[in-house]
Amino acid sequence: MNQSDKVFLVLYFTVYALFISLDIAVFRLMGMVGIILFQVLSIVLKKSTLTLNLKAIIFLLLIIIIPYIRSFFSGVVGLNFVILNIIYFSVFLFYLQILTQRSKWNQVFYHLRLSLYLLIVVNLSMFFLGIGLRTIEPEEAVMWRIFGVHVNRVFFPLSPGINAMGSLAGLTFMLILYDLKLKNLPKLLSLSIGICTFLVIMYSDSRGSILSIIIVSIIMIFSLEKIFFKLIYVQPFFIFIALGILFYLMTSVESEMLSEIMRGRFILSGREVIWVSALNRIVSDPFHLFFGFGYLGQTISQVYQDYYFIFGYHRNPETMSLHNYVLQYIFDCGLIGLYYTLFVIHQSYKNSESRIETVFLIFVLILGMLEVSISIYSFYIFCFLLCFLLKPNFKDTRKEQNTIALK
Repeated sequence: MNQSDKVFLVLYFTVYALFISLDIAVFRLMGMVGIILFQVLSIVLKKSTLTLNLKAIIFLLLIIIIPYIRSFFSGVVGLNFVILNIIYFSVFLFYLQILTQRSKWNQVFYHLRLSLYLLIVVNLSMFFLGIGLRTIEPEEAVMWRIFGVHVNRVFFPLSPGINAMGSLAGLTFMLILYDLKLKNLPKLLSLSIGICTFLVIMYSDSRGSILSIIIVSIIMIFSLEKIFFKLIYVQPFFIFIALGILFYLMTSVESEMLSEIMRGRFILSGREVIWVSALNRIVSDPFHLFFGFGYLGQTISQVYQDYYFIFGYHRNPETMSLHNYVLQYIFDCGLIGLYYTLFVIHQSYKNSESRIETVFLIFVLILGMLEVSISIYSFYIFCFLLCFLLKPNFKDTRKEQNTIALK
């Protein structure tokens, strides 16, 4: 890779980190199109060719285009929203097709991680400087209370959301640990990013990220990743069984603890109510179980009416996610979309060339049990997944060294 390509990658993923964090489709599109035009021009001048990736096209249709269009016809989102988002994801995939012509996968994945680290550091810096702070209903950060500190959760300036920022911080923490281990970054820089990431997790009060970090660490320490991915296709069944047991307890057993759960006051902050409500709705509707309702399936199906009181402080509680990737995929694009996504992730694992790639894939799946980390509701992580989808198109890196040091 020549110097101009390295400069381009740093430029692109820096802009990507900042634009992707803003939940405004037109801004993301403007930033993306400008860089795409630059790349298209360079491809034309070099007379390069593009190859279509069938898996990427199917993924785009099943997970993005069809759900968005169905949501539009259900009256949940407007036409402008649908067009902008479909163009955005299509442009991003087109960009990745171009990138395969002039970059190696490990270089792209490395710069993707750098963009994530940048996003964390910039947000924390702006918070401490008091720049661009966003107001929310005051809510005490439970994890700080462990250390005897009483502060409220923070909605970071360039954050796509409190929970989303906590998810990104958890992912960053795992990735920076492996970059530190592989010496891909200077030790002092890696440690500084790690500290910043920990602070973001604490201020976001992301207990899901902490739990995911612990589980993923256990899996990696004891080399259980092969077993984990062998069971990937039965994970939804395990989740359904667990939710079925929870549903039975919540509807058939009386106790003070279960009463607290029903009011959304238990340790999972009401997720139990959301999951049970969603399960009760979808199992009675075989058609939508297989094909989903469309983007914002929880709104289209009106299942949100069973748990919207949990998000009473939110301006649009009906749009809040189901906080579980299995349920969210089923409501948006059905079992067909869910299992195609699991197929893509499983193939990405089989093609992985380093443990840091495996860490990423396992983390987003574990975190997805409590959030929607691998769906279009989490743009940043979802775009990582799109990069993995097109990995086979990149230049072969198996003979290359998997670490790229910052010099």
